[in-house]
Amino acid sequence: MKNEIIEAIKNFDIARLNVLLDDDTSYMDVTKFRFLNRLEKKFNTARKEGCCHFDEIFFGICGDCNKGCEGLTFLSTSGYYLDLLIKSKDEKFVDDIYTCSKIIGSNIIEKKYSLEPHFYEDEKVSFQPYSDYKFVEEQYKLMITDIDSFKEDLSFEDFIAWYETYGDLRNLNFLETTILKLYTKIYDDVNAINKILEKEIETENFVRSIKEAVSV
Repeated sequence: MKNEIIEAIKNFDIARLNVLLDDDTSYMDVTKFRFLNRLEKKFNTARKEGCCHFDEIFFGICGDCNKGCEGLTFLSTSGYYLDLLIKSKDEKFVDDIYTCSKIIGSNIIEKKYSLEPHFYEDEKVSFQPYSDYKFVEEQYKLMITDIDSFKEDLSFEDFIAWYETYGDLRNLNFLETTILKLYTKIYDDVNAINKILEKEIETENFVRSIKEAVSV
């Protein structure tokens, strides 16, 4: 089965991977569904540029977090690549699949465009929401609910007074906004709102623009 999975990855065959991979096993510390969904988006990025599969597979050794483990580089002639470690105890059933930042042992110089799927920490099955995260999540839900309830005759001044009560959301830790999906969404919404506030547009358009900015 491991070889079949390798072949399916080589051919960008998400449907085949869906059959071969176990529904109850996590890959890259996310659910199978999320893993395949994100991988498919990466493959589609390559397809848009005319790359529909990898042309070669190079075998090497991980020189970083999993030193000594066999690594694979999937490479297309157009430079798209994916560096993976495929973990298997018996060379049949695949226990995990994850990316590798340093595969050594083969002289590959054509790698240009990585198709590595990215996952936020709070998308992972091992993520345990901590108290600050739960607080921010609840505050964000309240903010979105408030915005959804706003009438178009809401004054600019009243909105500013309301907005200032959400200082915790407007001043999130920047590092956390890069590794947590929830924080990234909040950061993007706050930036969108701030840009609208800078314009101080007429009330009717102002409220509508705020709602559109945060997708409510």
